[in-house]
Amino acid sequence: RLSSHRRNFDEQLRTAIPGTEAVAVLGGDGMLNRVANVLADLRSDATLVPLPGGTTNVVARTIGLPRRLDAANEAALTALAAGATARRGWGRLNGHGFLANAGVGFDAGVVRRVEANPARKARLGHLWFAAAAAREAWTGPRQVRLHAQLPIPDPAIAEPSLPAPGIPDPGTSPRN
Repeated sequence: RLSSHRRNFDEQLRTAIPGTEAVAVLGGDGMLNRVANVLADLRSDATLVPLPGGTTNVVARTIGLPRRLDAANEAALTALAAGATARRGWGRLNGHGFLANAGVGFDAGVVRRVEANPARKARLGHLWFAAAAAREAWTGPRQVRLHAQLPIPDPAIAEPSLPAPGIPDPGTSPRN
């Protein structure tokens, strides 16, 4: 049983993951990214299985998983059983690894505002993103300083043949 407390979550993952073949993540892109970072830090070759449970689910949608949880679960299990997994790109920005995309400036400001109030995010969904975007636009531009590595030079993460977060590739499974 994993804790919902952020400070304990990563450590509990680090303890639970070694020796596992797959790690299913029911959550959004933020939770998926958090688990992927732990997998990468551990140099685990466990397959990362995204199950759509967040607001937008960019990663799950990008690889073609159905939007409905039951259908996505079935597609992911089928892909795992068939060994249909694929390595996906992995980058690092300002010391944080990311799977799908990384936002800076305005985008990062919007996400920071959204994540600052998880209860509103859960209750209002995309409407909360729109409100956060309006507020961020009103506050004006910010200066940002970036340090990006694309791909990460660490061969244990950058090379597909070596351990890196893997995501099941459901192939041509229908969207639901």
